[in-house]
Amino acid sequence: MTTVVVAWPLWGLVLEASGDVPLAGFVLRHGTWQRWMDFEKTDLVRELAGRWWAEEGLGSTPAVTAPVLLEAEQDSGDDDSGLGVLAGMAPAASRVVDALRLHAAGDLVHPAEVGDYLRVGMWARRAARPYRSAPYRLRFADPYRFGPADVAPVERLVTLLGTPAAGCDNARLALAAHRGAHALQVHPDERALLLFSALEALLGGLRHPVAGTPFPVRLARAVGGADPGVQRWFEGEARQWRNRLAHGATRHHPPTDRPVVTRRFDGGRVTSVAVPAAVHLLGRGGAAEPALVRLAEVTRRVLVAFLEHGASAAVDPGDPVGSFNAALAAR
Repeated sequence: MTTVVVAWPLWGLVLEASGDVPLAGFVLRHGTWQRWMDFEKTDLVRELAGRWWAEEGLGSTPAVTAPVLLEAEQDSGDDDSGLGVLAGMAPAASRVVDALRLHAAGDLVHPAEVGDYLRVGMWARRAARPYRSAPYRLRFADPYRFGPADVAPVERLVTLLGTPAAGCDNARLALAAHRGAHALQVHPDERALLLFSALEALLGGLRHPVAGTPFPVRLARAVGGADPGVQRWFEGEARQWRNRLAHGATRHHPPTDRPVVTRRFDGGRVTSVAVPAAVHLLGRGGAAEPALVRLAEVTRRVLVAFLEHGASAAVDPGDPVGSFNAALAAR
């Protein structure tokens, strides 16, 4: 019997703790190149690790750091490959990442876009995803920050994501749209459409009231006092924005590829090299779009409000979305 170590890289996450942090049956481990090379044994990783150690030795800030890892260990049993352990843990790991996304804002790449990793004894295996190498070339303008005080609320969200209400069709659609809106290589207009889709999956169409209560009113009640002007925003500007996008009036502006200059230690001397400009998952290039950031925050809060309702005594198990809207209309 062999110990299987499974790991999911959390590119964009900054772990603000002195040591590793247990989280919902997993452990968040600080990103170190030595740890990462245990899983990803490629020439690119070795090159970046060597560059990082050299730049750190010179007192400069490295352009790229190794990712924080979401890890777990389990005995392999009769499965010498460890793939069964990975498959068994993947849904729980995905819930942890969804909970992180629902807990707070910040640039965080879902591991499903870059790959799953495991180590069985001395052997490392991986299931590479489409953007496995992309994060090495990115600097996140708004990194996701996580510390010990965030453990309890994230674990609460993990529990909520495991309730029957979270598994209903509309909730799964909303969560998938919210996840997609923060994915790599998605145009800002598509991000906005996905966020509007998540809201409509839980609150219905913008034109359809529930018990005489319009969409913007129910949305504002779900958000609470965090955004006092959100009802008026959805009665005007946000609604017009959604309609323009839905009817194809998008604004296709390519993200900036303007490089920035950083220092690199190369063969005993420091040279200047160009690295990609910072990226913001809710903007273009390194600049956030305020309306998109606001829409993402509103969507996050509505999703959390629904999940809390789904775990309450007021939920209708047969129609959690219906009872959620009825509760909002009755306030």
